[in-house]
Amino acid sequence: MTTAGAPALTYSSAPGRWVLAITVLGSGIASLDATVVNIALPTIGRDFHTGVAALQWVMNGYTLTLTAFLLIGGSLGDRFGRRKVYLTGIVWFTLASVACGLAPGAVFLIVTRLLQGIGAALLTPGSLAILEASFVPADRGRAIGAWSGLSGVAIAAGPLIGGYLISAVRERQFAATNAATFIVYGALTGATFLLPVVLQVVSGYSPLASGLALLPMTVIMLALSARSGKLAARIGPRLQMSAGPVVVGTGLAMLTLATHGSSYVLYVLPAVAVFGLGLAITVAPLTATAMNSAPAEQSGYRVRGQ
Repeated sequence: MTTAGAPALTYSSAPGRWVLAITVLGSGIASLDATVVNIALPTIGRDFHTGVAALQWVMNGYTLTLTAFLLIGGSLGDRFGRRKVYLTGIVWFTLASVACGLAPGAVFLIVTRLLQGIGAALLTPGSLAILEASFVPADRGRAIGAWSGLSGVAIAAGPLIGGYLISAVRERQFAATNAATFIVYGALTGATFLLPVVLQVVSGYSPLASGLALLPMTVIMLALSARSGKLAARIGPRLQMSAGPVVVGTGLAMLTLATHGSSYVLYVLPAVAVFGLGLAITVAPLTATAMNSAPAEQSGYRVRGQ
């Protein structure tokens, strides 16, 4: 993709088709995102326990920043290079989209939708300017026509794609939570099996002392699990399900220091505490999400009359 010098690409050439495909892909995802969220608004409202006003901002925030920064995006492309600004817009839009997917609440989602609109404003005018500068005058109208038509298809396909993603979710959510459950409980089983053995064989702990070494983990889980579940019900489980396994992994990494000396307070207690904190953060929202993701007929019980 080049915009320097005289335009040299033809519509029928392979490089021309590649430039067209890349520019349509960029502008297409920006157009798609303007409508794909529409079909998901009821689900967003239920998951985030929010009203119509917040849902309007989820929609309008994107279009607001897109239209506000559209001319600025075109001007930046003329000044600093269309290819550079276009690629910056794609990276910006992608990161903002990932942040939208990880949003723990309505306010966070609105902010990331505003950022999405800025990314779209950077890449949309750049895609059209690249076509203008890349194709020979005889094929320029054809390339721009294809760009316009395919971008229109992306807008029309938004509700269909959004409906498919919502109908197929979050199955994906059930599979993801089961995978996370397998990893977290695998770490718990491994730690509770190996740590007492290591403490006795390597560090000279008695059987009673090695058993008591894991007591802080139990205390932390008892003290914080209910609060963790309450927090997940209020803000949604995504943030805790993302951060919790990281804390669990940190605790496991710290447990490798258990063989460095016999001091429990120095080498074992911090790791056990961090490990227990990670479990408290993760287990309650993980279990609730898995149960909520499963259909009623597959959740281990029957509901009378259904």
